[in-house]
Amino acid sequence: MANFIKSKFAGLFEAALIIAILSCANINIDTNSAAYAAKSSSLEMNFAQGQLALNNNQIDKCKQYIAILKTENAGAIQGTVLEARLLSKQGHFKEAIALLNQTLKSNANSATLLTQRAQVYGYLDDEKQSCADYYAASKCSNMSVADCSIIVEGLKDYDKWEDALAVAQIGMKAKSPTPSLCSNAADVARRLNKLDLAEQYIEKALSMGFAKASLFQELASIHKVMKKWPAVISDCKRLKQQVPNADGHLTYARCLEMSGEAHIELKQYEEAIADLTVARKISPLKATVLKTRAIAYTKLGKNVLAQKDLAEAKQIDNSF
Repeated sequence: MANFIKSKFAGLFEAALIIAILSCANINIDTNSAAYAAKSSSLEMNFAQGQLALNNNQIDKCKQYIAILKTENAGAIQGTVLEARLLSKQGHFKEAIALLNQTLKSNANSATLLTQRAQVYGYLDDEKQSCADYYAASKCSNMSVADCSIIVEGLKDYDKWEDALAVAQIGMKAKSPTPSLCSNAADVARRLNKLDLAEQYIEKALSMGFAKASLFQELASIHKVMKKWPAVISDCKRLKQQVPNADGHLTYARCLEMSGEAHIELKQYEEAIADLTVARKISPLKATVLKTRAIAYTKLGKNVLAQKDLAEAKQIDNSF
């Protein structure tokens, strides 16, 4: 349980920091509300800095940002959320709930507060109350894209896939969905076998510069299931072009393996061997790479090389 909470906090804090910084960079300024927007930008930046301090276990520094946020009425909610995260990280879950309940008395329809309380109930293994808060937050008119992403992530944890997709689609219709939301929405759509939608959401995330190796792998995997063989090959090339030091990624090896399979489907056997040979250099103990390369060698009539690959694959995994 302790390790789960530590891991969960690390992921949520990282996502929250990214979302907060992205929010700072994308604040919409109305012609009649420049001053309000400037203040909002300052609050978001203070929240992001406080979150960073919390991530780095700089507790006193985090508390300073909580105090700064709470000096402004407009920052009360963000200050409460940050304080609740601090309390939760310290294992004071009931105190975090009490704090959020108090602030919710005057902000009953705050999606941000409800979302944060849902997370704390999750740490307490109270699935019923956690889900209730996620659902309530998703119905709030002030649900932000950041809130939406966290709600989707939370509902995913409880295998509420249909509900998670419904919430994700609300956020995806917003003016500026975050890469994190796009990625989460794609994962949910894939789980529901809505592959066209998953493909669309991943491409959206990639178009926003969210060029993670795992996203390219996910896209290639979707295209493989859809039997879009040229797209699988293209996904692998895109990973190589856009991810630094791709040759050191096991994810790239997996994409190369799928690319090799795609080349075989397209009867491009030399190209398949080239991809699979690179994949083997990155991941030398992956028996399936050798097995797939053996297929390509066989198609070219290079039976000796094929048998050699199969023998090596069997040494790694005798199920072959």
